[in-house]
Amino acid sequence: MASSRTPFRNLIFLLRVGAGIFGTAGLGLYIVVFKDVLNDWDSQEAGLTALPIAAGGIILIWSILSAIFMLIRMSHLFLTIGDFFIFIAATVLGVIGFYHDDETYLSTGNANTFSWDNDSSWLQIEEIGAVMLLVAVVHQLLLVLFNFLEYRHVKRAGRRVSLPPYIDYQPAAIEKKDDFELDWQSVVSEKTLPSVVKKPVSAVV
Repeated sequence: MASSRTPFRNLIFLLRVGAGIFGTAGLGLYIVVFKDVLNDWDSQEAGLTALPIAAGGIILIWSILSAIFMLIRMSHLFLTIGDFFIFIAATVLGVIGFYHDDETYLSTGNANTFSWDNDSSWLQIEEIGAVMLLVAVVHQLLLVLFNFLEYRHVKRAGRRVSLPPYIDYQPAAIEKKDDFELDWQSVVSEKTLPSVVKKPVSAVV
């Protein structure tokens, strides 16, 4: 279970909020872009433009779920693994989608037609959306780093707490040993007793 007081807890929470905000912004902008692309291009050619929408969607969903997991003190290792997979998935989807749009629209001369006409400026919107998703992905990478550091801190703190206190029992053992030797000598030999407690010879029947 995650500790309620850890060095990076507040920073991690702020990074999650930031990732959710930028991911939502990128998601909304790419939805607008995708709608305009479908109006201007065939749906088969515009299909890969939907990949950044998926990237923004998974960042938004994970930001909400991970914030809930933090409130119920889920393991930092679990959150680290989750942040890592979201980082990889969002990066791959975003790169493929943006590369597709760059090769399909920007590098073919169609940018002059669809960027600056009076109907739409969706290419500029896509660039802004890509920047928003990039910032969200950077937030996810920072979350991987700080959650791992948090996990190590909690693990080390748990080891320090679990160690039993050191108690030196050596003086007590020596004392008991001395008592035992004194009792043993008084039992096996009457010579070791003080003279005041020895029985007189006349008292022996």
